Amino acid sequence: MELGEKCLRRMSRGYFPRNVAPADHEGEVLERGEIGDLIRMIKPDEEWLLLGRSNFHADRLYAACNAASIPVRKVKSPEGVNKRAVGMTALYRLEQNEPVSGEAWGRAIELLPVSTKNGEQILTRGTKTKWAKENADHWDWIFRDDLKEVGATSALIERIRSGKWCELPDYGQEWRTKAERHGVELTCNPRVRTGTIHSVKGDEADNVALLTTVGKRVEIGREDPRQGDEEHRLAYVAVTRAKRRFVVVNEGRVGRIVPRMEVL
Repeated sequence: MELGEKCLRRMSRGYFPRNVAPADHEGEVLERGEIGDLIRMIKPDEEWLLLGRSNFHADRLYAACNAASIPVRKVKSPEGVNKRAVGMTALYRLEQNEPVSGEAWGRAIELLPVSTKNGEQILTRGTKTKWAKENADHWDWIFRDDLKEVGATSALIERIRSGKWCELPDYGQEWRTKAERHGVELTCNPRVRTGTIHSVKGDEADNVALLTTVGKRVEIGREDPRQGDEEHRLAYVAVTRAKRRFVVVNEGRVGRIVPRMEVL
């Protein structure tokens, strides 16, 4: 809260003390010089909000998490396990020789191609249409031994056994790597989220990080006192999303000049 007030006191007009009492537990403010330094801090089972001033910079944070195989989702993405995650989980569980529901197998079929670019047949002819028309509830559970009966070819069955099924859906290898490292639950329901400052107004997290880098348009706009004040208000919003830890990522603070929001 002290840091938030510091951001507001930089305003050229309209400042007034918010007099918001801080929580009664300890907190900390840290600074990092690169996105990579932040990524190395993140534990996927902890709650994190990673914020950028624009969608472009929020997407940079999202990409960095994916590159490090950290389960992550965008703030605006729907909560809960989505249809794609259900299908991926079904294929992964079948690889582990665990049964899946008929509905889950249907989601897996939606992710799979009928054949590969090399002509390898993955699903038997008409499987996608047939499964869409038939009631998946007819199959309470599907075991690996049932796969041929529900449309999988021998090639797909072998890929599932070996774990190479992940080469078939988009981003399958990325998803499987995360599931191997962090478990299916975290992979389907990440605790790390990325977004813009505007997208998280009213939201909070135990850990919040702000990438202070801004684009040229924002940098030029700050020359207008009104826009400059708005940037300070946005910094206040970002800072006060944190319950316990706030990390300021000031890229290029040493060695090169990078336009950024004023926080510290």
